Amino acid sequence: MVDGFEVAMAEAGKSLTAYWYEAEHAFANPTRASYDEADAALAWDRTMAFYGTNLR
Repeated sequence: MVDGFEVAMAEAGKSLTAYWYEAEHAFANPTRASYDEADAALAWDRTMAFYGTNLR
């Protein structure tokens, strides 16, 4: 699914940065057994950086 989205964005001439995490589904949810603290923190930092760059 993501591959198709990347292709569509390229065809539309839009930039896209996609990150992949070696983690289970819901890895950022601390109430789940699949919680991965390091990847969750990295994803949060990347999200906040995106917001700071694009939504200020």
